[in-house]
Amino acid sequence: MSELALLLSSLRRRRVLPFVLLAGSVTADLSIARADIGFLQAAATARLVFPDKPLVALGHRIGNGNGNPTIYTTGSINEDGTLMYGLDLHATTGGVLAMGFEAVLPPEDVMMRDVLARYPLVTIDFATALQHAREYTGRPDILVDNVSLASELFMLFYDLRYTDNLRLMVDAITGQVVPVVETASTANSITPLAFTNAVNRANALAGAGWHAIMAETAVTQGGLAIGITMLDPLTGRLKQVDTLGKQVEIVEFAPIGHLALVVNAIQGQFNTVIVTPQQFFAKIGYAYPGSKIASFGLSSRVQNNGTVRTTWSAFVLTALLQPLEYTIDATVPVEESLGVATVRVLFKDGDYNRDGHVAGDDLAELLAMFGQAYPPYDLNQDGMAQGEDLAILLSNWG
Repeated sequence: MSELALLLSSLRRRRVLPFVLLAGSVTADLSIARADIGFLQAAATARLVFPDKPLVALGHRIGNGNGNPTIYTTGSINEDGTLMYGLDLHATTGGVLAMGFEAVLPPEDVMMRDVLARYPLVTIDFATALQHAREYTGRPDILVDNVSLASELFMLFYDLRYTDNLRLMVDAITGQVVPVVETASTANSITPLAFTNAVNRANALAGAGWHAIMAETAVTQGGLAIGITMLDPLTGRLKQVDTLGKQVEIVEFAPIGHLALVVNAIQGQFNTVIVTPQQFFAKIGYAYPGSKIASFGLSSRVQNNGTVRTTWSAFVLTALLQPLEYTIDATVPVEESLGVATVRVLFKDGDYNRDGHVAGDDLAELLAMFGQAYPPYDLNQDGMAQGEDLAILLSNWG
């Protein structure tokens, strides 16, 4: 994954449930004798245990073969979106291994309140969302890492993440499947001038002292939504300014986790940045006449030689419909900055020899290390090269 893709993915909410365990957790009274209970039984159990709390998240965690079983996790939200209640369920017996809760922290608390506000509009349940995903991808549910009900950029959708990092969104109102592609396309890109206008609008809405550091677009039923993240370099706080036509949503929050590390790195070097987003867009337009932009971001990283590199990057679609990533140094005058364009080369998971196909040679390599802790062949990152990795490889065959 590219630096810009990592930067943007740090903003995307992904439900993780490190629950506080409650005394007297439910035991195997709710067990079910099946080889794998599946997401739907996990959902039914969660609704039985927490009948007054909407179910918003399901996860699937593969055991590591060292006594830790494969489990399903569930997340149910309270009425004001501040507490998430969850279960850990044994994937074979259906028994409840753990039961607990966690606080929903900013900015996800705002997103959860949006989910609850739009919850009456939901017409697609987890079962239907998973069915649509199976029909679209041809992949079984066993390859789904987690699925959660989310609200971003004016959309209400099921966010499905697979063990090989594939991501799909299933609209919770219409059932439409939207693949999430971290590149520029004709559907999700706008002209440099349009992106300049979007940033200018975000600046006006956010107020003085806020600076755009990253943005991404999303195709919605109502048109193309744009989410721009603004930084206050003095405090390190962020504002998310989402626009869709005349609709505007603004959320201010303090970054946490990986996003906090990203922001801290940018904040520490912000006084060295002399290229504005608007100048960067103009540079793209000059380098690639007729091009469009899907997303952009500012990043600052320490290089192997100890120097710090602070850059602007963007996913660009050229006039010839060639998607690429374009990067310039943010700390030198834009007219002196040498832009670097890279074309993403995507290999399917399981294409170990990187020949563009998943075939017999790749299968032979996996089988040679089968059952061993060999990270290069561990596609789902559970610590072992085993059956789940074989399933991923076979799903990408050809």
